[in-house]
This record gives sequence, C-alpha cells and structure tokens, in this order.
Amino acid sequence: MSENNLSSSNLRFLLSEQLERFNRMDRGYPREALDRVGSHLKSPHVIVITGLRRSGKSTLQAQLAQTFFPNDYYYLNFDDERWTGFETASFSRIHETLIELFGEKHYFLLDEVQNIPRWELFVRRLYDEGHKLIITGSNASL
Repeated sequence: MSENNLSSSNLRFLLSEQLERFNRMDRGYPREALDRVGSHLKSPHVIVITGLRRSGKSTLQAQLAQTFFPNDYYYLNFDDERWTGFETASFSRIHETLIELFGEKHYFLLDEVQNIPRWELFVRRLYDEGHKLIITGSNASL
C-alpha cells in the first residue's frame, strides 16, 4: 500500500486484518524468555526484541500480549508489502485509526518496525505519551 493508496478504508482494513491474523497466530510453547521479558513490562523503557529472521520474535511478542496484557494492545506488522511507500508523517493517522477501531490501548506491538524510515520518531512520541512499546526487528538498524 503506497502512501497514495493509504485511504481510510484501506488503512482500516489493513489494521483490522493484521490484528486478526496476530490473534489467530499459533503461539507454540512458551518461550524461555517469556518471564524474563515480562518482568520488564513495569519499566518505563521500550522493549526491543531482536534476532534472526524466523527465530520466534513475533511469537514471543504474541505470548507476552496473551500472558500479560490481553486485549490492551495494538499490533502493527511492518513486514507487509502494503506498507511500502509509507511515510513517517502518517503515523498520527494510524494511531487515530487504531483508537477509532479498537478504543484506547496502552501497549503498542510493532513488528519489524525497521522497515519504515525514521520509525524511531513515532516510537519516541508514543513513549513520551506514556505508552508501552514492544518492538521487534531483524537487523542492526534497530
């Protein structure tokens, strides 16, 4: 979805579809890191989960959500070609649309966020607003 095609209806569909897919995801066996990472949820800091592709980062993120804050999160997967051409300036529109669709939530789960240029600006703003962020990424740009 290029920035030009990021209509309200396309955005709503993409956000709803991604959350639905995330909620249906096979969470497998609890990861060894689940409790360790979960113990950091009370800290004010952003939690970053890094590793090789297909190593279970998204699964750990899903297990954290299910175990520690079910129904209190937004999920965005930026490893989706429909975000191609997305610009950082539209993060505000995404946040507004998430609230419109799902109500106010405290946690943001951002998957493969490094695929969006200047993503750290959005993360910083959400952090400054008091949201808890758990982000995953597969490369050194995180």
